[in-house]
Amino acid sequence: MTISSKQVATFDERGYLVLKNAIPTSLLQGLRQSYDTLQRQLLENARFDDLVSNVAILHQDDQNFIARINNLFSFDAPFFVQLLGLPALQQAVQTLVEGEAIPIYESLLIKHKGDSQNIDWHRDMNHQRDSRIFTVGLYLDDSKHQQGALQVIPHSHLSPDSVCEITHRWQQGDLTSAEVIAEAGDIVIHDVMLIHSSPPITEEARRRTVYFEFRSLEHIQANPLFSTYWIQQRQALNRYACQLWNQSPASIMDNESKLQDLYKQQVRYESAEYCFEPPLD
Repeated sequence: MTISSKQVATFDERGYLVLKNAIPTSLLQGLRQSYDTLQRQLLENARFDDLVSNVAILHQDDQNFIARINNLFSFDAPFFVQLLGLPALQQAVQTLVEGEAIPIYESLLIKHKGDSQNIDWHRDMNHQRDSRIFTVGLYLDDSKHQQGALQVIPHSHLSPDSVCEITHRWQQGDLTSAEVIAEAGDIVIHDVMLIHSSPPITEEARRRTVYFEFRSLEHIQANPLFSTYWIQQRQALNRYACQLWNQSPASIMDNESKLQDLYKQQVRYESAEYCFEPPLD
């Protein structure tokens, strides 16, 4: 799926872009089954230890629920590696960075009915806008109207004002927000500077979304947070994922040793920007 110059212009102007039906049905089914297997394993581990590394677990009504999985490729979930190499995804991100796009992190967010997960207005990061930096959400389940769908304040990624200043103007009615509806198999790309939020879901049983962040190779080479070794590992990961696209999951699992060193060197990423001031009355 090659995105057009018009789509790129829309992304630059609004701060987000929706790619419909980008994930093939067969891969979508494999991702869901892979998650169900992983969930059983992680919840079994949680029976013996409340703290599972890189996994956020909620306790609700005497049950455990997985809310987020970070460092996703450290787990035995080969379909998620294959997802990173999805040609539609790779073509879109390479176009947006205008060169080599590097995946910075990978995580999986799971929202459950009644879990009260309210993600307040925020930016994923604040930067000097010397290049496009964006978060990609790949939806394994539908994100429906008024059911915890992504909320955005269009054009806010272009403003130098803080999250507090912009959300205060939104509360006063000077700015409008938009709800971004997505179906299973869709991809939603948003600029990391775009102010966005996500309310709880109240009807759907759960919603699973895989998140990748991408930056240009030029940006990360100039960024002191990232070592040469770490950059090389990330480049190798992306090449590996692309090479695996046409191979079977069994073949992916045979070569999973390639991922063993991926998280050995930890990186401290730039902080997200939230507003910690009380809301306006």
